[in-house]
Amino acid sequence: MVDDDGKLKRRWINKRVNAEKESIPFNLTYDEYVQLVESAGLKSSNLGFTGDNYVLAWYNDTGAYAFGNCRFITHKENMAEQKKNSPAQVAARKIGLNAMQ
Repeated sequence: MVDDDGKLKRRWINKRVNAEKESIPFNLTYDEYVQLVESAGLKSSNLGFTGDNYVLAWYNDTGAYAFGNCRFITHKENMAEQKKNSPAQVAARKIGLNAMQ
């Protein structure tokens, strides 16, 4: 059972609300969210921002939360991606520098 703690829908709603607050388009239906959780082999209790839990992240930290543009990765992986894709890091890569190290 994917929703093993009864909080899966709440997690989807929270993600949608938080994306809206950050002006990030959220085009992921609840059914698509459930499908992503299932395809990642996760359960609702595996999701969240603590420990080794998983979070919904979008590829290259760009675009909308939409089916095909996001997946579940660990919180730690997400933080590393955010740092790698920060505007300063992207600009540094474009000019061949290794900034912010």
